[in-house]
Amino acid sequence: MEQHEILLKLRNDASLTLEELAKKTGLSKNMLWHLEKGNRTGTVETLKKLSEFYGVSLDYITNNAKRSDLIDDFIKSLVDEGIISDSENVPEDIMQEILSLIKLKIKKLT
Repeated sequence: MEQHEILLKLRNDASLTLEELAKKTGLSKNMLWHLEKGNRTGTVETLKKLSEFYGVSLDYITNNAKRSDLIDDFIKSLVDEGIISDSENVPEDIMQEILSLIKLKIKKLT
């Protein structure tokens, strides 16, 4: 499923109108409509707000399980090496930064 289809499904599953979702999230009805139609992909902040509202991960909304697995494996290795102590409490922004650093390193190697 594409991101816009996931967002529409989440809203429908919650039995919300666009107006209700806009009021509950503080996002504009217009923005939500464009996201659900696939006209926009949304910023990380917008998608994070929606993921928190629906109680799902950002990776679920972006349909990016492979990225999540890569980050989870990397964080587990950081725990195993004693660099961090708890893999369960790593904030989403730190996880995104880790992914960015991995991408940067790969670009430098190629």
